[in-house]
Amino acid sequence: MTRGCVTLSRALASAGAVALALVAVPYLGAQTIEYEHRVVVPTTALDREIDVAASLERNINALAARGFALAAVTGGDSQALDAMLRRRAFASRPANDQAVTLAIMVRPRRGPVVAREYRLLHIAELERVDQAIAPLGGQGYRLALAEIDGPIVHVAFEKVTGSEPVEFREFRNRGRRSWMDQLMADPDVRARMTRVVPIALGAGIVELGPPQPVAGEVRWLSKPTHAFEQLEDPVGALAKTGHQVQLVRRRGPNDLDVLMVKPAGAAGSTAAYDLDNGPWGAPCSRGTIDGAAVGPNGNVYCAADRGGSAPPSNKGLDLTVRALPAEGGAVFFRGLTCDLQALLQSARPAAARIAFVAQMEQEIAKAAKPGFRVTRALAAVDGGGQARIVVFTTDTPLPDVTGSPADPSPPPPLLAELDTVGNDLARQREAAVNVELAGRTLPGLAWLEFDGGRARTVRLLGCTPTRVARETVESAARGALIANGLGDYRIINRVLVER
Repeated sequence: MTRGCVTLSRALASAGAVALALVAVPYLGAQTIEYEHRVVVPTTALDREIDVAASLERNINALAARGFALAAVTGGDSQALDAMLRRRAFASRPANDQAVTLAIMVRPRRGPVVAREYRLLHIAELERVDQAIAPLGGQGYRLALAEIDGPIVHVAFEKVTGSEPVEFREFRNRGRRSWMDQLMADPDVRARMTRVVPIALGAGIVELGPPQPVAGEVRWLSKPTHAFEQLEDPVGALAKTGHQVQLVRRRGPNDLDVLMVKPAGAAGSTAAYDLDNGPWGAPCSRGTIDGAAVGPNGNVYCAADRGGSAPPSNKGLDLTVRALPAEGGAVFFRGLTCDLQALLQSARPAAARIAFVAQMEQEIAKAAKPGFRVTRALAAVDGGGQARIVVFTTDTPLPDVTGSPADPSPPPPLLAELDTVGNDLARQREAAVNVELAGRTLPGLAWLEFDGGRARTVRLLGCTPTRVARETVESAARGALIANGLGDYRIINRVLVER
């Protein structure tokens, strides 16, 4: 987070133009690629569902324009995520908390990258999405990933320049006919289906491409958690006919479902699935993980394709969280450094979440092995009551993509937004003053937050090595205000001194 706050003004001051020519990102080999990861949450001060969802999508797309790909949306145990993200519990949660989740993004540190764009839906059990998904296929979006977060399913659609149009349809249970029965009874859908994503126990989204001579199929396989590995033989038999594992889903406390999809046109497959379970990070150490879920005891259940001559390696990162008494019982991965504590001095609602994901970003950077990138993340509470997030990583390079070159300007940091009604002018002034402040030589980290409204006060936040440095930072902040014609604003100094 120190890096992000210090470079805030430079990111705001520079505007790199995206070229129109298409570039291809080459396959470089796993050993030659180093990855950087960013963790994203909504940063809005507004609390309507539409504002929260738009804030998350806006933050994701700001990074996607600079070449970051969406690697994972965190799912798993919703109660564990409630505590980590300070969400209201799902049992009493209003709709506006549906989009409060963690997204992890990744890009290579070197080499060409292409710009991407994402649309996200956060779907409750009875929520219809047919009108929301109808225009996406024609605009070039494809189903990218989906993750189950308690009663909410987060679905992401990805677009790169030059993507061929597809079609999306929603199917829902009707009377005694399940959504999958309806799908399988529709010859047009079966001739064109490429992906199937369940969005509830009674609904699913189907991605449709050009017609194929061989019809697609969908199958569910289920077992109790203790017998999960017994699904390996039937999964393997279906794989030989062209079926692929689409997801592994925990249903209730003791059952697991495996969704097998045979895309239209598929006649066979070389997939060799291994189904395994065990403690965090241990199972499915090799192969392409096509589905994973966590159980109430903290075990991970996953299906990995080990086919081919050189199956990829996977490493699980076991990121444990705990409540910190020094931070009022807030949940973090470990004790906070001064720069993260500075974030908690903010009066804005998103500040605590930003501090949490900034620390998670640091934990991933420490734990991820060179050449490995994140592919998914799941939260849970183990049998001893310990909350944690398991992050899956693989040494498989990002898939080849052809599209417009990414914006070369620095990735923007996550900062709590001043976006409440009537604060447009204050937001503009805040951005300008922080540009000025970051252009000055500072003994530490510092940024300004305007209180908004009619208040002519501004909070000075940050971290410095000494008390003298703290006063130096305040003097620099005063100069930045004066340079922008705001010398009459009163500074509330909340800068921390490193212990």
